[in-house]
Amino acid sequence: MSSIRSLHICQKDSLDIGGSVRVATEYLARLKHYNIDAHCLFLYGQPGYFKEQLKDRSHYLNIRDSKEVWKFIRLSKFLKEFKPD
Repeated sequence: MSSIRSLHICQKDSLDIGGSVRVATEYLARLKHYNIDAHCLFLYGQPGYFKEQLKDRSHYLNIRDSKEVWKFIRLSKFLKEFKPD
């Protein structure tokens, strides 16, 4: 049976963002037990606190802030390569 490929998009890999990133990381940890290949994509910033937990299931677009809207082309490119279900 092939695995479903899931992608959770979060703002930033940081503890000060709030609970949504913690929920996403807990969700990823549990989904692997159901043969779901779940990953997390962080739009802003560099690898941070959650990189240690997620390892190769974390991805980063390294966009500095929302003023760099022209860099969001990276999202389309990433989705094309990652091919989530």
